[in-house]
Amino acid sequence: MSVNCEGEKKIILDKSLTEILKVHRHINSAYIIEFLSLMKVIGVDYFQVNSSTLDKMMIYPEFSGYYVYNIESMEDFRYLYVYNFKYLSIDFEKFLTMPLMDCKNKIDKSKIIMNIALKDLKASNIETIKYILSCYDIEYLMIKNLSKCNNSSWEDFIIKLKETFNLKIGFCAENSLYMGTALSIELCLDGADMIAGAFNGEEYGFTPIEEVLTALKVITTCNISGDLSFLSKLTEVYKKLTYKSIPGDKAVIGGDIFKYESGIHADGIEKNPLTYEPYNPREVGQKRELLIGKHSGTKAVCKKLKQLNIDYGTVDINLLLTKVRNKSIYLKRNIRDEELFSLCEELKPVVIR
Repeated sequence: MSVNCEGEKKIILDKSLTEILKVHRHINSAYIIEFLSLMKVIGVDYFQVNSSTLDKMMIYPEFSGYYVYNIESMEDFRYLYVYNFKYLSIDFEKFLTMPLMDCKNKIDKSKIIMNIALKDLKASNIETIKYILSCYDIEYLMIKNLSKCNNSSWEDFIIKLKETFNLKIGFCAENSLYMGTALSIELCLDGADMIAGAFNGEEYGFTPIEEVLTALKVITTCNISGDLSFLSKLTEVYKKLTYKSIPGDKAVIGGDIFKYESGIHADGIEKNPLTYEPYNPREVGQKRELLIGKHSGTKAVCKKLKQLNIDYGTVDINLLLTKVRNKSIYLKRNIRDEELFSLCEELKPVVIR
């Protein structure tokens, strides 16, 4: 477990595989192995799979102890005769509608995570839930279908659940209102034992795991032992695996989030990066990059020239800046390094020998 908040260890459950393989029939095994390996490195504890997932991929031996198998129908029990899963994930409704007792001998070989919608945690269901708990070896109660942050705190709610059912409590937040990250962080700090989500989770309607881990590391007192500097490499593997592009401004893993151009930003970052950056780019495997364009000032241009080891001692910087801005406006983009070099060379005086 890579997350420890005030002495309480938290489990991170990732649902990326089931979501990715919903739309991809053929997958690259090498990418899957690399993706799972890097997810473990950044701090993911378990990966959720279902029968559809396993129909498309093999159980890689090095990850066999890290799968949570989601049972959705009686047909899914076929994989219980092949693999020994540490955890099974079963919805509350399935305990009421499926003849699970017929396969209890197989179920009892694993711990169970019972998923239940927030709306079903009502007084009329309490005794039913307790009866289910008396019949099966359930370790976690996973609350799903949450989408809003609590105006006060989830702490009392979580304490009451633990006292009522004597279980560990997990949460799988939705991202329908774009609160998944904030909600998961809040729940983690308020006593949740497990947080579920997915890498690039907003793509699938879940909490983005990479945002939760990064936020817990940089804005809380939680100890994160996972190495988030591998996030950049993980992002590249994810793009190869899914054939998806990541928006440049995507939080934590977007390729443009540490790029800056305007004069006031360049000056501020030069003096103190924390002026504009919530954390060091190296924390997530990235680096800051100064862009030159229509918003740049003389200080930014000079700094960029220094970064590129370009001698500009004889160049009129104000004239160079004018050319840079005009070219950027004409091209409708930033100026590339080689273009800045060419503009600088044009303004160097000709030496007559």
